[in-house]
Amino acid sequence: MPTLNERATVTRLLGSVLAQEYRPIEAVVVDGGSDDGTLEALSGFRDQSYSKGFELGILHESDYSSFRSPANARNIGLRNCKGKYVLFFDADFVLEDPHFIAGVCNSLKSHPWVGVKVKPVVDTWLEFHCAVDDFRRDVGSNVHVYCAFERDLLLNVMYDPRLGLMEDWDLGKRLESEYDLHPSLAEVWCSRHFAERIDEWKSQALWHGQTLAQFVKKWRLVGLSVLVRRTGAGASVVLSISSLAFSTYLAVLFALLFFCRVLVAYLASAEKSRFRLGYLLLRESYWSLTFLVGFALGVLQQVRQLRGRKSSCNEKGIATC
Repeated sequence: MPTLNERATVTRLLGSVLAQEYRPIEAVVVDGGSDDGTLEALSGFRDQSYSKGFELGILHESDYSSFRSPANARNIGLRNCKGKYVLFFDADFVLEDPHFIAGVCNSLKSHPWVGVKVKPVVDTWLEFHCAVDDFRRDVGSNVHVYCAFERDLLLNVMYDPRLGLMEDWDLGKRLESEYDLHPSLAEVWCSRHFAERIDEWKSQALWHGQTLAQFVKKWRLVGLSVLVRRTGAGASVVLSISSLAFSTYLAVLFALLFFCRVLVAYLASAEKSRFRLGYLLLRESYWSLTFLVGFALGVLQQVRQLRGRKSSCNEKGIATC
């Protein structure tokens, strides 16, 4: 379980893990530098939950690597756990069914990669619509595809710690390429929270945009298609406003492109209501523009790093770097 400033949610998740009927369980939390009392809460939970068959390990990402990413934290946990099977959860998950881990482990006996179904926990209107965005029509529910694996399988592949967006997809592609392996979806359910507040939603958009720049370096065509899908409508808003100064027709054209994008998203949505339409207008403008700003910041960061490496090579007299 990777965590960063998630005191309430990670202890809630751990409480649901402790309540599982399956034993033995080794829970491993890898903290990325929390300063909100998360580590103190984890230590208190470990002291109070000590029991036969349940072990809680608390690791610090800074002790193992200079990287800071959920993917890197998962790799650290993977290397430092001892079980035959490994299950990955972010802090916004909850295992409400006490038989959940037993069901997953039974599925892992016949398949080395298991996904599970997810029941969204909805506390706000924003959380509801974020859950709708995540809904899989082909399955008929939300899913956590990259939930459980045979540990030995992942030790040969691992997550790419440089990626902060679509690191799961990247892992899946490499598993498919190297082992011709696809996930098996188990008929077990866990629960999950999504972004509940606008500020949380905005922070996610900014982070995902920044980390997409690194993903584009590795998967150029896929990354650029993600950029177009997530920021095309926001870019249309910017272009529409910018065009007003010299061409009303262009401004109207870009505005129409924006509303067409919203309409297409609405028609493709599993939920149809005026509230859904309002959410999509917000997502395709505010969220999209925030994502675009994050991507620009990520590109600038990549450029600065490249210049820094070149300067270092020049100072050392290295011809190629």
